[in-house]
Amino acid sequence: MPILFHDLETRSTCNIKRAGAHKYAADPTTGVLCLAYAVDDGPVELWIPGDPVPEVFVRAASDPDWIVSAFNANFERIIAQHILVPRHGFPAIPLDRYRCSQAAAQALALPAALGKVAAALDLPHQKDANGARLMLQMARPRRPRQGEDPGGIYWFDDPERHERLRA
Repeated sequence: MPILFHDLETRSTCNIKRAGAHKYAADPTTGVLCLAYAVDDGPVELWIPGDPVPEVFVRAASDPDWIVSAFNANFERIIAQHILVPRHGFPAIPLDRYRCSQAAAQALALPAALGKVAAALDLPHQKDANGARLMLQMARPRRPRQGEDPGGIYWFDDPERHERLRA
């Protein structure tokens, strides 16, 4: 039974903590910055908007033997439903194929935060604190700079930040 692991990075003017995942995902300003994925123990691949839909997502959606796993899978599924499927042409993956590694961690009395789970299990790959800060910076609009329209929406969108986030 193949397992497709994936992790999305998103951005929006909508505050997810105030609005909740469904309103956040449905907000027209919400978008996907990148999607990292891997099959079983295979290499991590990266999809960015504008790339073709990875064939592995088509297989995972059409073959009932596939499982799709994510940390906080509900969020990933909701983003897929509201953004990946309608805006980027991804296939809809049936709900019964999803597995949530966050829920599995909590069932084992581990923390709910990915970084804390990795630390508690002393995993060889730990959450990158600088990467997490960058992701939070890129997930929300930045303040307008001098000379920019104060009513505009501006992002930290430079190539260096995108490269670091994808890494």
